[in-house]
Amino acid sequence: VSDKQHPELQSLREHITKCFSDISCFLMPHPGLKVATCPDFDGKLSDIEPEFQKQLKIFVPMVLASENLVIKEIAGQKVKAKELVQYFKSYLEIYKGDELPEPKSMLA
Repeated sequence: VSDKQHPELQSLREHITKCFSDISCFLMPHPGLKVATCPDFDGKLSDIEPEFQKQLKIFVPMVLASENLVIKEIAGQKVKAKELVQYFKSYLEIYKGDELPEPKSMLA
């Protein structure tokens, strides 16, 4: 969050940050031009850059390790998988239109 950002964007970013108890990242290399640009890409490993595959083999077990799995919560309430799916579907509905919603309307 930066003082140079619009106040609504600052508020939205702060809200998103508060939604997570722990935030981390794992920078992945580019998967390759065929993956990124070919409309006929069908998931063949031979079309994916070797370095991307190597890093994916590190990333996936790390994300799925039992010690890294956390019960999801929304507004302090534990959420079951089917409820989380419904939550995502609701957000997808927001973005279906041609125009992006105002940041403040996403929080309501």
